[in-house]
Amino acid sequence: MSGSAELHAALVSATQEIVVLRSSVVVPGAYATTSDLLDAVLDVRRRLDRVEELLGNLLRIRAEAKRKHTAVAIAVEDAWDAAAVRARNSSVRDEYTSARERTAATNLEVLDLRRAERSADEDARRCDEAVEFARLRYSGLTGLRQDIIAIVKARQFESSLDR
Repeated sequence: MSGSAELHAALVSATQEIVVLRSSVVVPGAYATTSDLLDAVLDVRRRLDRVEELLGNLLRIRAEAKRKHTAVAIAVEDAWDAAAVRARNSSVRDEYTSARERTAATNLEVLDLRRAERSADEDARRCDEAVEFARLRYSGLTGLRQDIIAIVKARQFESSLDR
């Protein structure tokens, strides 16, 4: 992802699709046939496959965002160190400035990089939220699939007792 807006759009698109996949599942009613239940199991499996694919994409995007954040954080540290050394080696030194004032002046020199780091951190956190969101929906679909399979098994057991 090249920019924050593009990353945000990708996250929104994926999470919206996941919401639709999870919320539009049609669970067969109490009097559904075994065939309807098995169709529902297959439908949920297809949805799980798609959510899994989207989750994989989100994990890839998150990894890229975290790498970007780490790179920007390293650049901030390096720039801050360089600015501090320049200030210390400056030919004009103010003996009456406190350490806090010198730190503030150095911080101001790397302010743009710090803003970029904050933005990269926010992007990484949004990615974390999207991944957790997808995992929660995936878990919900998995539980639903297991519930339908349990109903099918219970019906098979009941029909074996009817003989």
